[in-house]
Amino acid sequence: MTSTEEFELLFRYLKGNHSDDNLYARYANGVTSLQLSLAPKEQQQLLWCIQHPVWIGVVDYGLALHTPSSNLRKRFALAAAIIECQPNGVELYLNQKRIKSPVFKTFIWGIKAAMTMVLAKMLFLLKRWS
Repeated sequence: MTSTEEFELLFRYLKGNHSDDNLYARYANGVTSLQLSLAPKEQQQLLWCIQHPVWIGVVDYGLALHTPSSNLRKRFALAAAIIECQPNGVELYLNQKRIKSPVFKTFIWGIKAAMTMVLAKMLFLLKRWS
């Protein structure tokens, strides 16, 4: 079964704020029905993320690099899908305002993604998760 700490961590990472009990029920139901049990290494990664929530984005990138089909990564995708299906999910994922200087922002996002990928590679090597 999923813990409330895991649930709050994922939803704060994806959404930026706390969630409600209805979303938690959907998430817990999805985890049990999809049988997304975590391996010992994934449990260790999740526990580390709960203890250091600032690093969850780096761990997410690292999982995408090393084990894209892991159950922890699938739990991230499940949480994102639940948020997208909410009425306010459109505001979170679709930019309804026109982006000023899209080329510059895309360049900055690319640099940020590359730096996060390097951090993820270093973290996974240091923690021996790879």
